[in-house]
Formats: sequence, structure tokens, C-alpha cells
Amino acid sequence: MRKVFKYIGIATVAYWLLAIVGTFVLNKFNFVNDIKYLITTIIQLFVGLATFLAVIVSLFGNAIKRRYDRPNIVLKSMCDDAHCALKGLQDATASSLNRKTLEIYISAVNTSVVEAQDTQLVCVKAFASEDGDRFVHFQTFRAASFRWLYSSENNKFLTTLRHSIEKFVKIVDVVEEDVGQENVKVGEKSKMPVSPMRGMHFEISLALNVDGNPSIKVDERYKAILLSLRLASSNTAPAHYYVKVHNKLQGLDTAPSRDRLEISFLSEEQARNAVAVNLD
Repeated sequence: MRKVFKYIGIATVAYWLLAIVGTFVLNKFNFVNDIKYLITTIIQLFVGLATFLAVIVSLFGNAIKRRYDRPNIVLKSMCDDAHCALKGLQDATASSLNRKTLEIYISAVNTSVVEAQDTQLVCVKAFASEDGDRFVHFQTFRAASFRWLYSSENNKFLTTLRHSIEKFVKIVDVVEEDVGQENVKVGEKSKMPVSPMRGMHFEISLALNVDGNPSIKVDERYKAILLSLRLASSNTAPAHYYVKVHNKLQGLDTAPSRDRLEISFLSEEQARNAVAVNLD
């Protein structure tokens, strides 16, 4: 919209210069005597221009505004109560294994007064790392979308972002659960049970249409993941984001601190330096 006002201002100044110069030329021999006529003519021309601009704005103002005003979407995620939710539950479907989950969310805020319609957050690729520094390719997705919280039941993958209203989408779960029970052989005749071991792993919150699983499990040996994301709406160009989640927790007994759970957005250069294979 600033460009529109800039063009209108330039046109107004040009009009004034043209009106003054043209009127002066027409009355150059009688400028002193006809100064009243000069001023009257300029005022009439200015009123005509103002009326013309008012008609243009009334007819095409909304179209001009939509052309030059765009939504401005900002993504953020951090280690706080809004973006990290710790849940402990007894999962009856998994042989009653004690399971705790740390849900990690991304929030999107539109700082513009123009609504971002049909906003979609898509995961393009996922990378995994055992140390949080060097990442290897984990999986490529085909326009797999995340679900927006409290969105329409008809379509949870699209939402409208209004001015300054923050909306959330879950991207990853950090899961702690029993990983199984082993038997240790004592001598040759007896076996004794060993207490179940606890393990932690990531689950990317994308549903696969092939098997219908509610998320995609990452092997527990990986302590960090890097997601290549694409954000777009019907009235914005696609924007690329790279979010890194590094889990340094020993367990999910308490809410994580920033030094134990790293959640950060990387630039494209940082992401390329972290990935050992092709980022694209």
C-alpha cells in the first residue's frame, strides 16, 4: 500500500508542476494582472484531480490494497509452556507400557492486517543426527502437511491466519517408554528377568496414508532431527524454514529447560552446513 501512496504523491506533484507551468505559459505576458485567474484555474484543476483520485480509490481501492498488501507470517518455537507440553499416560494399546510424551509445537502469527487464507505447513524432508551436529537423510515426504490445532473438522491442514492471532501446529513428539524386557542367561539351567529398559525417541507428527499411523517414528539412536518445512497460503508466496530439535534430556520427569532441549530455526546456509547430503 505504501507504493500506491508513493505513486499517488508523485502524480499529484507532477500535476501541480504541470498546472503551474502550463498556466504561467498561457499567461506569461499578463502574469501580474491575471494572478487571480491563475490561482482560480489551479484550484479548479486540483479539485478535478482530487475528484478523479477519489473515484479511482473508491472503485479500485480494495483491489489495489490486495495487490500491494500481503500477509506477513512469522513462525516461532521455543522451550516454553506454550510450545512444549509434557504428558504422561498409560498406553493400553501398547501392552500397557508406561509412556510419557513431550509435545513440541510451532506457532504462526500474521503481523499484517491482511488475512493469510488457506495457510498450510508442509514437511518436505526430515534429517536425523546422533550428535546434533551432522545430519543424515531420514525420509522424504510428498507434500505431507501438519495439522493445525482447533481447526475445521473438514480440513485440519488448512487454516486462516488473522492479524495477531497465534495458531499452533504440533510437529514432533519426544517419547519416553519401556523398550522391552530381556532375559539374561545364568549358567545353563536358569533364566532371570531383567527390568524393562527405558528409551527415548522422536515421532514426527505426520500421518502416513499408507498405513494410517498417527506419526512417523525415528530410531532412538538419533538425538536430533532437522525438518525442512514449507509455509504457504493462497495469497502468499511459499517460504522455506528449517527447524532443528536436539534432545539432551535424560528423561521426561520434569518440564525441559533450554539447555536440555534445543529448538531453533536455522538459515538455509546453516542447514546446508549441518546436512551431510543434499538438503534439497
